[in-house]
Amino acid sequence: MLIIASKRAPVEFEISSDGMPLPSVSPGGTATVVADQAALLGVKWLAVALTAGDKAVAHQHPDGLDVAVGSGQRAVHLKLLNLPPEVFDPVQYYFANEILWLVQHGIIDRWSRPTFTEKTRSAWRAYEEFSSMLAAELLRMTTSDATFILQDFQLMNVAPYLRAARPDARILWMSHSAWPQPETWSVMPTYAREAMILGALSADVAAFLCTQWAENFVMCACGVGGVTAAGGLTLRSGGRATRVVANPLGYSEVALERRVPRLPGDLEAWAEDVPLVVHSGRTDPIKNAPRAIEAFGAAVDRLSRPAGSQPRLVVKMNPNRTYVPENEEYAREVAVRALDVNMRLGREAVRVIVSNDVDLTLGLLSRADVLFLNSVVDGMNLTAFEGAMVGRREPALVLSERCGAAEYLGSAADLVNPFDVAQQADALVTALSRGESERRLRYASWRKLAEPMTLQAWVGRQLESLGMSAGPLPEQEAQADSSGRP
Repeated sequence: MLIIASKRAPVEFEISSDGMPLPSVSPGGTATVVADQAALLGVKWLAVALTAGDKAVAHQHPDGLDVAVGSGQRAVHLKLLNLPPEVFDPVQYYFANEILWLVQHGIIDRWSRPTFTEKTRSAWRAYEEFSSMLAAELLRMTTSDATFILQDFQLMNVAPYLRAARPDARILWMSHSAWPQPETWSVMPTYAREAMILGALSADVAAFLCTQWAENFVMCACGVGGVTAAGGLTLRSGGRATRVVANPLGYSEVALERRVPRLPGDLEAWAEDVPLVVHSGRTDPIKNAPRAIEAFGAAVDRLSRPAGSQPRLVVKMNPNRTYVPENEEYAREVAVRALDVNMRLGREAVRVIVSNDVDLTLGLLSRADVLFLNSVVDGMNLTAFEGAMVGRREPALVLSERCGAAEYLGSAADLVNPFDVAQQADALVTALSRGESERRLRYASWRKLAEPMTLQAWVGRQLESLGMSAGPLPEQEAQADSSGRP
């Protein structure tokens, strides 16, 4: 039996006016990707009830319910776990998003933040209880031969509880985030940073999206007492060996095939046929849109083009964790920077769109002449792969060197330092000024590098890392049946 666990479910429920719970696709990127994984495998899935609708469904269906998830719309058995507010709230609204996420991504100034107090210790105890309760529910849902796949940083400490109850269980923990170097990780409170490392090492496999994050994790782990390197990226702790691996994920082939990219008429009219630069992300400071807008404005100043053919920039943001003060302030700053550039240029050269509309995002990627992803740091940035697969104007890629995607796509991209606005402006001018033949060659190279990084390959590598035969995955079987080819 194979079971997936994540904090967020693939769908979230809201209560309608007549009191009925209505499902919709969850806004979280991890949940969306893992939904496609679950749909491929047809597995059980445990997640936390987040919305009022989720909690109502959890109460009405204590043993879970079958829901269609992912692009393949294959049903999986979803169990939503109601956690008491005194456990969940300190984890969700403080420890995970205001401490762990910020330290993992190095978004700290050290002058004023982070500062750890009794509130932090209390939140850590809640995090331990959170991890214990998820593990207990996973054990109730499964038999002794279960294999557990724990998704993302919030579930880093679930494995020790599973291992204590089932010493021989196969467990994989998959991080979708960046991982810092030891000097940054050492900022975490001692009791948390060591316990979290040891928690991850209770799994058989600790997986990251690129080699840089995996190597950083190994360096951090080797600073914890009782942890030793066992060759390569394998670590030993408590008599167990844990393989630390890089397992890249780029895009869901099935999702892209079943989506319909679209641009609203007003947006299409505004874009006209001038070069369009697209910056796509979420309302999260790591996505670095304010610097992108500043760099775009500087690039426009240097381009010798008639006024009517000057490039335009769309900043597309998915609203995400809007309860986090930094995210809310980030969204405001993006709007202010866009207004400043537009006023200086005397026209609407920059348009900001805040929406969870996936088809609109894909429509923008399809229309882009330059995809501009300048994240301060990013676990991977799947948009860099999706842009290669759906682009229809042979776009260029301007990519932060601190994205995991740079490890795989860097040779076909204009790599930039995310803090260097002048360099980013240079890269935009270069990308927008290339001749047709060079542009075509670079795009072909980008697409060739991105193409193998499919969801199916990512899922297969997860299973193989646990010693399981991936075999033909269900979606691959369906494609073979319909095409007549193996």
